[in-house]
Amino acid sequence: MTARICLGEIAAAHGIRGAVKVRFFGEDPMLLETSGPLFTSEQGPESLKMTIDGRQKDVLLVKIEGVTDRNRAETLRGTKLWIARERLPA
Repeated sequence: MTARICLGEIAAAHGIRGAVKVRFFGEDPMLLETSGPLFTSEQGPESLKMTIDGRQKDVLLVKIEGVTDRNRAETLRGTKLWIARERLPA
C-alpha cells in the first residue's frame, strides 16, 4: 500500500447546495483539484473529486462531485483528505 499524506479536513457544510469548507494543511491548495481524487482515509479506497470555489478567511470553499445538498455535505464534516505521497510535486 502506498503511503499517503493528509492535505486537509472538511470543516463544515457551506450553503444549501452541498459545498463544504476545507481546512488545507499544505502550501498549494490547488492540489485539491489537480492531484486527482482525494482519499477519505489513510488506507481505504474511498475517494472524492473536488473543485475549489473560493476562500473564506482561513478555509477553502469547495464543491465535491456528487454532493448536491447541505445534508450530504454535513455527513462529510471531519473527513480528512489524503493524497498518495508520489502524487506530491517534488
